[in-house]
Amino acid sequence: MKIVSVYLLGVMCLLSAGFFSCSNGDKRAGAKAMRNLYWVEGEWKGRVKGGMMFEKWVMEEDSSMTGFACIIAHSDTVFREYMRIEVRDGDIFYVVNVRHNDGPVAFKFIECTSKGCIFENLEHDYPTRIVYANTIGDMLLARIEGMRGNKPDTSRFFMHRNEMFTE
Repeated sequence: MKIVSVYLLGVMCLLSAGFFSCSNGDKRAGAKAMRNLYWVEGEWKGRVKGGMMFEKWVMEEDSSMTGFACIIAHSDTVFREYMRIEVRDGDIFYVVNVRHNDGPVAFKFIECTSKGCIFENLEHDYPTRIVYANTIGDMLLARIEGMRGNKPDTSRFFMHRNEMFTE
């Protein structure tokens, strides 16, 4: 009986150690994949129908990124959204907060490399997929995809890095 108790205690310790090392490994994997997005940091701008789109990403101390995007047409802000890319329990999420949603909407990352990242939320109405691609040099392609009614819809936003002039 004593041998069985010691054996069970040993097995439980091994399983616990394996569980905790896997969860730490998952967190490290998420942080490593997050590094593939660091190229997004900075200010971006591009032309859109009827105006200009601006997007800004900032790296935070906790390795997450916060972003803001807006479209300005004829001196009016016609669209704005706040974004965050973060690691939650080892997974990366793109979380967006726009006025027409009841709350933030999270898109889980599907694939991420130094050339781009794909986020997906198949339960969201539109979009269901967000893609950030590092196309050529300091060019960014942001693409949203999904179904509108029974038809597939894709919107592309081409931007280039907005160089800030400092004195």
